[in-house]
Amino acid sequence: MQPQDKEHLSAADVATVLGISTSTARLIIISYIPHLKIGGKFRVSRADLDAYIEKSKKQPTTKGW
Repeated sequence: MQPQDKEHLSAADVATVLGISTSTARLIIISYIPHLKIGGKFRVSRADLDAYIEKSKKQPTTKGW
């Protein structure tokens, strides 16, 4: 099953979606994304990951040209 098809994602799934390493994904999950820890494994809802991605987007500026 692909990460986009899952309701709850593992740290490895988050890493795949964001294009980063699993260890970096764990740090982001711990620091910024609401999560569950079940049996020592992190689980993140797809909605919370999508909210984190939206919040992290940079807005274009009109300065600099």
